[in-house]
Order: sequence, then structure tokens, then C-alpha cells
Amino acid sequence: MVALFLLIALSILGQIAHGWGYHESCKSIESELKAAMLVVFRRAKDASKAIETLPRNQNIEVLIKLLFGEDQNTIEDARVRLESIQFMDVFNSNRPDPYDVIIYCTTDRITDTKDKKGVRDGYRDPDRKNDVEGFANMDNCRDENHQGDASTRALTINKGKKTENGKPTREVDPDTIQLCPWFLKQIAGPPPTYEVTDDLVKKAAAMKAKSLLKKFVSKLSNEVATPVDSLAGFEHVLLHEMMHSATALYADDKPDKRCYGWKHCGKCKRSDNADSLAYFALAVELAYYRSYTVNKDGTLQKIA
Repeated sequence: MVALFLLIALSILGQIAHGWGYHESCKSIESELKAAMLVVFRRAKDASKAIETLPRNQNIEVLIKLLFGEDQNTIEDARVRLESIQFMDVFNSNRPDPYDVIIYCTTDRITDTKDKKGVRDGYRDPDRKNDVEGFANMDNCRDENHQGDASTRALTINKGKKTENGKPTREVDPDTIQLCPWFLKQIAGPPPTYEVTDDLVKKAAAMKAKSLLKKFVSKLSNEVATPVDSLAGFEHVLLHEMMHSATALYADDKPDKRCYGWKHCGKCKRSDNADSLAYFALAVELAYYRSYTVNKDGTLQKIA
């Protein structure tokens, strides 16, 4: 039933040209951002097709079971969500519509909000015309003193699919992907790490799961990162955030924001978890273009 609803929604969305754009604050990384977004859309397309194609490649079948389990409704839901991103594969420089995504590279526009007692209770994104409750993630994003261990590399600002009373809401402004300045500074180098290069893949493949890798994000809840987590860079972050968009039907960070990283995604097996979808797309890319499969423990194994 859920998959049928998603297919109907996508058929409607597919008749309209949605797209993505960036704020002038991203001008300095325009070429890197456009190149990364090409990878994002390719990953989403390949991942969706990998699920759709029957009979499936054996390595793909294993990856599907690792991240989504064996429930066919869950697997189909994952496919449809990944497919939805393809409708945004247009750089939109015109006035954005409610189902577009706009990417920001600074947080200068963000202001704090206060409750009736004058206590800070959230923040406001004036371009979204929206107050957002809670501020921990945005505080983390705005802090430029991180040494590479921050928990928030980017965040998506949208109204969500339901109002407080549980009724569906309609997007009136485009979703915002906020790239965190400290993260952009870190990946800018040296050396630049915008792309998952063949050399980086080989280094990850040479590692063992028990290796104490430097944690890429503290959202891994004090778990050591696995080799494949070291490849979850700029392109992965962008795809993760795109999965939060209205067009992708609001994939979330579920359950309770605990399903970050390869190991945790494998335990959760959720098709509505943004990181699970992004990791599956990364794993499909590694299989298709680098001839590596990702094992349950996050190690990379060369495909014979």
C-alpha cells in the first residue's frame, strides 16, 4: 500500500520539472558542487535500477538484505524513494518551486528565536520563512572550531510532511540543504576530498573492520567507524540530505536519530532512513564502478 502511494505521488511529481540550485554563498565551490551532484543523481539512479532489475545481481541481493532486510514492501519503498531523486536532476536557476532544493554554504542568515520568557528555543531561516524548534544541530553546524569530529556535517530545513495536529501539510517554499561551514573547510583540503577517488577506495579496502579508524562523525555513537564509513564523504552527505526532501517523501533519521553509519544502518534495516538509502547507493557504486562489495562488518572485498 505504501509503495503504491509513493508510485502515485511520483507519477504526479514526474510531470513537473523540479530541480536544485545553490545560494550565492556556494559560489566558491560551484564546480565541485555541480560535480558532486552529478554523482548524487547517478548513485540514486543506479541504486534504484539495481533493486528494480530482476533477477538481481548476487552482490546486489546481499546488499539489499544487509540494509533493508527481506520484506518486499520495505525494499520497494527504498527503490521508489531513490527513484524520486531523479526528478530533481535539473539545475534550476529560475525562481524555485516548493519541490526544489536550495543548497547553502554559510549560516549567516540564521537567527535565534526565543520563547515568551526570552529563552532561546530554536532558530529562524528567513529564506524559508520558517521557525525551527531545537538548536543543537544548528549550533553544531555553525561552530567552526571543530577538528573533524562534529556530529552535524549538513542538515535539511523543511516543514515536514505533517503539521502538529497530524494533518498533511503542503510545501510552499523549497527545501534548504545547509552545508556546515566547518565541514566544507575540512573537505577543501589539503588534499581536497570532494570525490571518492580510486586511491581512497583502495585505502579503505586495505583496512580491516577492527582497525581504529578516525571517526568521521560522532553520530556513530562512540562506535569505531568501518572502512566503508571512510568513503561516506561529500557526495554521500548530499545524497543523505536530498533524501530528506519533499520530493523524496521526507526520509528521516530513524529511529530516534540512531541509524547513522554502516553498522547502525545494517541493524535498523529501514527504507525511510536517509543514511540507509545513501549507504546503499554508495555500496552499489562500489560494486558497479570499483568492483568491490561491502561486507556486513563494513570491510570492502574485491569482486572476483
